[in-house]
Amino acid sequence: MTHAEIYRAIQQLVPQELLHKYGHLCYGEMAEVPELAPWAGDLRWAEEEWTKVDLQEAVFS
Repeated sequence: MTHAEIYRAIQQLVPQELLHKYGHLCYGEMAEVPELAPWAGDLRWAEEEWTKVDLQEAVFS
C-alpha cells in the first residue's frame, strides 16, 4: 500500500467537511477527535499503514 492509496481510502470514508476542518492533524490525532469518533478505527488503521510505508521506504532507499 502507498501513501496515496491510504489517503484515497480516508478521503472516501470521512466526510470532506471534517477532513477540511481537521486536515492539519495526522490520522492518529484525528482518531482522538470526538467529532471523528465514527471513523476512529479507520483513522488508526491509516496511521499504522502510513508508518509502515515510511519504514519500508526507509529500508529500501
